[in-house]
Amino acid sequence: MTMINLHDLSLPVAPHHHVGTEQRVSLTLQRGALCWIVGSSGSGKTALLETLALQRPFKGVFRLFDQDITPRTSSRTLTSLRQRIGFLEENPLFCDTLTVCENIALPLEINGVKRSEYLRETSTILSWFQLDLYADRLPASLPLLVRWQLACTRTLIRRPPLLLIEASPLISLPDFRVRLFSVLNDLAQSGSTILLTTNDDSICSDPPASILHLPSNTPSKRDSERDTLSPNLSAPYSDQRREPRLS
Repeated sequence: MTMINLHDLSLPVAPHHHVGTEQRVSLTLQRGALCWIVGSSGSGKTALLETLALQRPFKGVFRLFDQDITPRTSSRTLTSLRQRIGFLEENPLFCDTLTVCENIALPLEINGVKRSEYLRETSTILSWFQLDLYADRLPASLPLLVRWQLACTRTLIRRPPLLLIEASPLISLPDFRVRLFSVLNDLAQSGSTILLTTNDDSICSDPPASILHLPSNTPSKRDSERDTLSPNLSAPYSDQRREPRLS
């Protein structure tokens, strides 16, 4: 099943990255794919994820979950599709009147999961990521990096079929990164499609994944070498051993 199919998607970018204020991107990812998108600030990484999360208008051809997305797609359909997407932003929002535990449990509670079950799931995921000491704290009292880690557990707890992560904070979180990659491997093997963005490809070596670099007006020698590789994003992540580039 093709999870993501973009053709000539227009992404807004900073002027120093591209002639004009936008560039065209094409991308295809199958069910179970795991992919990194690498680019510096202003290269369009956030705009790409926001488009995939159905949070911004777009120009181009866009299919998601084997369904065409157009300006005529109904609000009901978009709402249904958004419920299948987990989107972790670099600066996540919380309900600051609820404790950390209550915030993380909220997606399961909204989906009608029994209280005893969602409390158990919340306790388990906080313990796995060694964040249980924050369970009874209010999010506003915590540092931004801790809030991002907690938001990550909230995104993962419902195991969405499509997972979108602004992952640059992982550069400063080596221990958390190891645990997260273990979970992402399991999710991908179970069929979730996972797309992560970062400005530093040093964190992309594990788990095995496609690594794509958003084009720049001033490519480095390393970028030029990547240009010789043919894009091939149609196989699950376990078959990806090359570093294709976004077209």
